[in-house]
Amino acid sequence: MSTPGQNSVSLRARMRETVIQFCHERLHGRDETRRRQTMDMLYTTPEGKALLDTAAKYGVPIRFMRAGKAGSLGSLSKEPDDATVGVTVANTGNLPQMVLTLFHELRHMKQQEEQGDIKKGVFLGLKNTRRAHMLSLMQEADAFTSETLFALDRNAAGDATYLNSVMTRGDDLARVSARYIKTAPVSYEKDRDAFRRGLFAHIMLEGLSGYSASYFLGYAAAFRRSATKDDFANLVEEQRELRKLDNQSPLALPYGQSYMQKTSVTAMARVFFKTLPLAEQEALALVEKTVRNIGKMSEEQYQKTRETAATALISVYQTDPRELVYSTEADTVRRTVSEAAIADAPDLRKAFAKVATRKMQNFAGFTPPRPPRPM
Repeated sequence: MSTPGQNSVSLRARMRETVIQFCHERLHGRDETRRRQTMDMLYTTPEGKALLDTAAKYGVPIRFMRAGKAGSLGSLSKEPDDATVGVTVANTGNLPQMVLTLFHELRHMKQQEEQGDIKKGVFLGLKNTRRAHMLSLMQEADAFTSETLFALDRNAAGDATYLNSVMTRGDDLARVSARYIKTAPVSYEKDRDAFRRGLFAHIMLEGLSGYSASYFLGYAAAFRRSATKDDFANLVEEQRELRKLDNQSPLALPYGQSYMQKTSVTAMARVFFKTLPLAEQEALALVEKTVRNIGKMSEEQYQKTRETAATALISVYQTDPRELVYSTEADTVRRTVSEAAIADAPDLRKAFAKVATRKMQNFAGFTPPRPPRPM
């Protein structure tokens, strides 16, 4: 039974929440009103209508709330009550920005549909860690690329509202996209497909350090909360593995048939893995090795590995991206990816014929990824 003191604290908390929510909606508008307005605006575009229809098909809830409760501009996450996937958008009062955020999160929903189970689409990628890490980054790059193309397409149709939002948004990744729009070797107006491939590659190489760091923190947390070997084994067993994607998947198709027809999305992930700083490659390889060998480890071996892995992962998370060291091959691969993306007849397999067969720089505890396999 609640005591008078507890009731008093609870009442004060509810009153505080009511006041905060009242002030939020006075400043930004009612959450439900903004939700309807944003969805109505998105529904007037063919791309937005298709995404909203998919959300309706699967019964994916779309919620608007104040930024502090949403955690960021938006997210695709599991609902705590029933563990189904839902979309959350922060009500900032900025309708064009909220439309872009909703489009971005619904693009993630489509990616989860491609994985085969939209109701269990949020996961921690410990199984096949390197591939899962890179595919997660590729999905993020795809969502930001699609969001930017949506804004450019609307601009070409005579509505500059969304492009202005992209160009003036203050976060680091928006600045990466805005800079590429201004300086792209092949402009959107000249070749939309080449621009899209180039932007995707640019975001993969330059724009996702914050996302990657958050993934490393998640891997470290998995080790920290797995106090024993059995705890870690159970955690891995509970996780859903990303399904392999082929070159006809929605994640691959927007980037052009010639770009992907002679390789797979998984092979492309291996290529992008080679562009990572050495410390990130080594940490991911250590996690994957631990996952693969957990059944063979003694408790003592696990404890040593757990400490080593957590230390390496936290170190990557805490290091300024500008201070991370790249191999000579990583620099070569980065240039090759960028150049292949904007080529008139892009062919990743041909572009990497020499790069993929070159012996990769080795270091302790790391086995170089295999070169892309022909289809």
